[in-house]
Amino acid sequence: LPELAPSIQQYRAAWKQAGHPGEGNVGLRVPVYAAEKAEDAYNQPMESAMASVTNLGNRVAGSASRDGTSGDWSAQSENILRMTYDDWLRDKVVYGTPEAIVEKLGQLTEDLGLDQIIYEINFGRRIPHELQMNNLRLMNEKVIPQLV
Repeated sequence: LPELAPSIQQYRAAWKQAGHPGEGNVGLRVPVYAAEKAEDAYNQPMESAMASVTNLGNRVAGSASRDGTSGDWSAQSENILRMTYDDWLRDKVVYGTPEAIVEKLGQLTEDLGLDQIIYEINFGRRIPHELQMNNLRLMNEKVIPQLV
């Protein structure tokens, strides 16, 4: 997620160049999964997350050869499909205990200059309902109050 910094800087520069007041608001949509224990935060969403990653890689690959597509999307899809779960945990999602999530979201907010975070609680759409509800409860009770 830190790789977003140059794009955010370009956006803010264009915002100012266009004569708009302030810096322009920036939000980040990110999959977030909170569990009481780090091992649960690692294991419980794994199957769902990797199903979503595979689907994304395949969709990108499928669009690579469509008329009007520019750029090397086949390489992009290969990069997506090559990433391991640990790569996604490190670079693309925020999973962990509430304390770890507070730390990571706080750091991302500071590093990227975020104005809002939109968190996705069911990345891959396969996380069981009771685990989604626990994730939501932990986010609302232990994470969000620390970030506001």
